[in-house]
Amino acid sequence: MNASDPKSWISTHLKTLMTPHSPLRILGTIAIAIFIGETLVMLILALLPPLPTFTEAITDSTLLIVVTSPALYFFLFQPLIRHIQQREAAKRSLRKNRDLLQTVFNGISDPLILLDRKSRVKMINDAAIRYYRIDEPLIDGQPCHAVFMSGDGPCPECEIPSLIAENASHTFERKGLFDPSRTEQVVIYRSWDQANKIGAAILKITDVTEARALERQINQRERLASLGLLISGVAHEINNPNTFISFNLPILRDYLNEMIPIIDDYAHGKTDFEIANMPYADFRQDLFKLIENITHGSRRIDTIVSQLKEFSRLREKHQMGEVDVKGVVERVVTLANAQIKRMVKRFELEVAPDLPPLFTDSQAIEQVVLNLLINAGQAADKPDSWVRLKAYGLSSEPFSVCLEVADNGCGMDDQTLNHIFDPLFTTKSPDIGTGLGLYICHNLVDALGGLIEVSSTVGEGSVFQVLLPDLRARAGLSRAEMAAASH
Repeated sequence: MNASDPKSWISTHLKTLMTPHSPLRILGTIAIAIFIGETLVMLILALLPPLPTFTEAITDSTLLIVVTSPALYFFLFQPLIRHIQQREAAKRSLRKNRDLLQTVFNGISDPLILLDRKSRVKMINDAAIRYYRIDEPLIDGQPCHAVFMSGDGPCPECEIPSLIAENASHTFERKGLFDPSRTEQVVIYRSWDQANKIGAAILKITDVTEARALERQINQRERLASLGLLISGVAHEINNPNTFISFNLPILRDYLNEMIPIIDDYAHGKTDFEIANMPYADFRQDLFKLIENITHGSRRIDTIVSQLKEFSRLREKHQMGEVDVKGVVERVVTLANAQIKRMVKRFELEVAPDLPPLFTDSQAIEQVVLNLLINAGQAADKPDSWVRLKAYGLSSEPFSVCLEVADNGCGMDDQTLNHIFDPLFTTKSPDIGTGLGLYICHNLVDALGGLIEVSSTVGEGSVFQVLLPDLRARAGLSRAEMAAASH
């Protein structure tokens, strides 16, 4: 220690003096007791009349102090010292408990706030400091609106102070305080003191956006399961009579083809010949048009029923095997090329030469790509319309191949994008779309462990990307076993 530093010397000796039960502290206490006692005796002697010599000698202040100072120390000052020591120990225990509580608070990842019954902030955790973006958390005893919102008065729309004043716990949800796109759950836990009066309240804020989205997804899946059972029965009931219609229509057409020449011969030269209040020529033309309309309607019913069946029972067992993605793409193009070229002016195909083989379901991929190509063609609305199909490899796990279908059609707004994979949702006319195609595609890709990503701009077009993984690692098969499974 540097003796030349008076401040350090004084500080060190003061610490030694304040140490409980130290010799220096005991001697100091005795000295103070002697001084006070001697002063009191001298005052008393000064006030009394002259005393005899013997009495004065006995009552000499110095002698009295020497005799009575131990008693003064043990009976007067010792209890006071003990009381001070107990208060210091209580303060240390209180600080320790507060530090422990603060440690527990900081260990919780959600924002926690301890408020008294007047909504004054007593304690917050690190998560709350980050959540409210507080720079200096000197908050003890300040109103919550001053700590968190830097306001001069209570927030007008905040219901937390009124809820804290009630004799019950509360839970409610609100939009995110700093991000309205999020959903937050606020829980107010109440506490009571020993007199059963309302004490402190703990405020917990939890982001439940993902949890609520998962709940909505589960509820939707449950509704879809029920809807699937209903649709399966309806599709069966529709399909039976439609089968009779589609079976009898060719026979009816053959009957008419046999009858029409006979009627033609009878009507020849008779310009006033009418059937059903129509000139025969118009009747003859309308008759075959009706047959074509019925045939088209029956085929349309058959298509819808097929999609409804596919919707009601998405395939549980996929035909897995090693798939040449290039070959799958070429087969789809062969099937859809003619139809796409009738809808758009230009169709482009780009297939990377180094596409890796995938252990997956080729039929599911064919169905997905075919549906996306037809949808892209139906979105055409420009004289120079085009559709492009690209297939290329990916180096980022877990996906190995990307199948991209792009167009320069009408595009979609954000509201439409949020619902395109919902069942029975469509923006097409009733005679073109059923709203099941993209839903089925999404479920097929999801069942293969893949992902569909969509980007679209109104008036400029859309891009669908199907990201597919190689399932051989997930299946745990060797290449020989995988080849055997594909046969």
